[in-house]
Amino acid sequence: MAFLPGYVATFSFGGTDISAFLDDVKFSPTRKNTDLEVLGGGAVSVIVGPVKTEIDLTGFIDPTVTALFTAKMAEATPTTATLVFKPQGTGPTRTCVGYLAMYDEDANSAGAGKFTAKVHVNGIVTYS
Repeated sequence: MAFLPGYVATFSFGGTDISAFLDDVKFSPTRKNTDLEVLGGGAVSVIVGPVKTEIDLTGFIDPTVTALFTAKMAEATPTTATLVFKPQGTGPTRTCVGYLAMYDEDANSAGAGKFTAKVHVNGIVTYS
């Protein structure tokens, strides 16, 4: 298996490749766990729920990203966007749809303007 550095990763949001403006993508599928502590028993059982995936993005402010994300945040009725993430550039692909849940810009005098965004995946992630 070939290992590649993160800078070859690609990410597209709603059909627009925003890879050139990103410096970090955190793709986080998690399951909710509920502990079942039963009377008279020593061990705890666990109920495991379905997967919930969140994607955290950080990058550099650019008119392309600003227009894309501010339009999504301004929607009166939120709509999903198709997301395609390739952590090794050409290799394994994660495809899904999700809602842009948060977009924040930070213009600091000590460096380039940065943004953070959070996407909540709606439904299943397809791994290929």
